[in-house]
Amino acid sequence: MQDDFVFFCVFTQKKAYEKYQCDWSADVCSSDLIGVKTPNTETDEHKEDNNYQNNFSRAMVFDSSYDDHKGIIASVRVFDGELKEEDYVSFIAVDNKTVIKEVGVFTPLLKRTGHLSVGEIGYIVTGVKDTKKIKIGDTIISSSKTKAHTNQGNNINIKELALKGYEEPKPVVFVSFFPSNESEFDELKKALERLQLNDSSFIFEPDYNEVLGRGFKGGFLGKLDRKSVV
Repeated sequence: MQDDFVFFCVFTQKKAYEKYQCDWSADVCSSDLIGVKTPNTETDEHKEDNNYQNNFSRAMVFDSSYDDHKGIIASVRVFDGELKEEDYVSFIAVDNKTVIKEVGVFTPLLKRTGHLSVGEIGYIVTGVKDTKKIKIGDTIISSSKTKAHTNQGNNINIKELALKGYEEPKPVVFVSFFPSNESEFDELKKALERLQLNDSSFIFEPDYNEVLGRGFKGGFLGKLDRKSVV
């Protein structure tokens, strides 16, 4: 490993087996070396956010998915400190406080590691199943450190700890959805909630039509965004 680069080599399944006697499940790229910059612990875009970077663990949610057993799996990047299993954390935008039950990385399958450090990308599981409590773009901070900092006599605004860049989406195209059968209303709601997990710009609310009955009105950022769903 050289100073500022981590070198990794990817081979096709055949070459990987011949050279390393390992059976990879899929073909990936060619066998060229690729240089990747190691993460900087003081990222330029966030190092001037506030004065609390050395006192708080902060990460940003950039994607999410749903698992019937684990609940919502949040994909995160750590900007300050580290995230560990059993940490008490807060999701700033939605004011959701919870405990991390599982932490890991993508290999690309989920691989449990127990912690993520500065600059690393991975996932966390908190057991939360309510899709409204985890939003893409939200900032995660350590609640325990927040409490300790407050006890030291520092009056802080929790919102000030949020990483820059997060804004609530503002839909401009609206479409109403109605189930073909009234008994499928709850299934439609679940489907829209799962969609919202992967597309934070999509919003929806209950709607009603005298002919079609109960349904939902969905909001999209534009026509292209709408066409990708409908």
